[in-house]
Amino acid sequence: MLRPGGRLCYSTCTFNALENEGVIQAFLFRHPEFSPVPFSLPGLPPCDGLLRLWPQEIRGEGHFAALLQKAEGPSAKPGPSPLSALPQQDRQIAEDFLREHIKAPVTVSGLFAGRAVSAPEELPPLQGIRVLRLGLQLGEIKGRLFFPDHALALACPAKRTRAASREEARAYQAGQALPGPEAMRGYYVLTLNGLNLGWIKASGGQMKNHYPKGLRRPE
Repeated sequence: MLRPGGRLCYSTCTFNALENEGVIQAFLFRHPEFSPVPFSLPGLPPCDGLLRLWPQEIRGEGHFAALLQKAEGPSAKPGPSPLSALPQQDRQIAEDFLREHIKAPVTVSGLFAGRAVSAPEELPPLQGIRVLRLGLQLGEIKGRLFFPDHALALACPAKRTRAASREEARAYQAGQALPGPEAMRGYYVLTLNGLNLGWIKASGGQMKNHYPKGLRRPE
């Protein structure tokens, strides 16, 4: 999956030659398009691409590192995109939610496994690979409603947050709803000491719990 000209670093925390130089020699035998690349680290002399880090020379218990580079050549043709296109109306719904609730710019790339995601523009070939999640999951679109994903709450700074006490945070992670001001409406990110916990949806003096059921921990 490495691009032509790309570099690969292999590192261990052992002195075992079989796991260090042995692994590299076997890899180079199977992949002749790779070769070691000379490099250096601060305070150490340059090496020819394979470096042993001795505990008497550096802070640590001793390590091994190898830097390999893939030969230049024609890039492999990208396979079919694993993403499905979003209808323009659904894309607009997702973008409107992100604009209203998220501070950082987030690109809506398409649909993966029924959820809107933000993914890199260039993806490696994924044929034959079982991919559970791709990029950042943004949320699910049902009709004209957008249901934000838990990953979005943890990954991005939210415009609307609600600070929780430790007791409220424990109740939230147990799956309980929390009381809230009557004036609160819509989605907020619940926080504890400045850290995002997940989504809540406020209405009628109550903050409904959107913490994933699989993560909930009984009190």
